[in-house]
Amino acid sequence: MERVNTRDNVSVQLARRRNIADLLDPKGYFYFEHWRRGVLLDRQVAPNVVTVEGKNWMLDTTFNDGTNLTVWYMGLIDLIGYGGTGVHEDDLYDDIDQAGNDWDEYKNYEVAASTVNRGTWDTTAASAKEVTSNTQTQFDITGAGGTVKGAFICAGASAQTKGDHTAGAAHKLFSASLLTGGDVTVAASDTFKVTYTVTT
Repeated sequence: MERVNTRDNVSVQLARRRNIADLLDPKGYFYFEHWRRGVLLDRQVAPNVVTVEGKNWMLDTTFNDGTNLTVWYMGLIDLIGYGGTGVHEDDLYDDIDQAGNDWDEYKNYEVAASTVNRGTWDTTAASAKEVTSNTQTQFDITGAGGTVKGAFICAGASAQTKGDHTAGAAHKLFSASLLTGGDVTVAASDTFKVTYTVTT
């Protein structure tokens, strides 16, 4: 019979496996170009905040038969009306240009010769956990120009119209971003070209 020596040392190693869960964490970034008379003046890449409203929409649409929104729009954020606290995940579509969000929409532009519409965000099919712009959204600056502070992505029945903030389940603010390289002062006839990418 083999005897166990109580003085022998017993060693046990526990290995903790990391990255057990694949977290669904949507995030994105805007790529901005500022053009004047055919000359590129500035380019910036700015990460965004994906809102709780946007995340809930994704989950409801995927798992709870929620209302699908198939046409998405891109708007710009104005220095005028900005309160200084940034963009937040609790920002809402129906608080655009309202007290709830700490920013207002920039509206001195045309898109495809329309003076009333926001830009469209046309996307490619998802690949490698990413959806991105199919083409650049071009904002042709009009009037007195101004200062662009950032951008946002939204959807809804009337969301194509600048300044719209219709309340209800059919309108969503998906994300918002502030320019990380500094505000951009634009003049009439300048062009602001923007793409947006969302990934997980």
